[in-house]
Formats: sequence, C-alpha cells, structure tokens
Amino acid sequence: YGKAGLASCDAKSSAAGFSTTKSGVDPVYGMGIRLQLMSLTGRLEIEYYDQDQFDDVSMATFSLLYTF
Repeated sequence: YGKAGLASCDAKSSAAGFSTTKSGVDPVYGMGIRLQLMSLTGRLEIEYYDQDQFDDVSMATFSLLYTF
C-alpha cells in the first residue's frame, strides 16, 4: 500500500542569548507491505518526510499484531 500527506513542524532553539524558530508544512510519502496469517498480521512501512526547514527524515517500522 502507499500513503501520502502533509506534516506540520514547529521547532524552537536557544543558546547563549540567541533564539531561533522554524516552522512549516511539508509533504510526507510512504509505502508498506502487510502479510496476514490467521490471527497474526505483520507490517513493514517506510516513510519519507521531505522537509525544507530541516534535514530530510526517513523512517522504517515493523509491527506485529495478534488478533483474538
């Protein structure tokens, strides 16, 4: 499956009397696979945050779900 959306970010930092604020709304893309075997489901997802204000971020997650 695939997914797309928007992420809002807001960051504030300060050091030695100086402070900065960065914020924005940037696109998020992702894809994943799902495998179900009886009551057990496994998912593997990869997401990419395309941020202009910060370094780009990618994330991979794996989850298991047992349904009873």
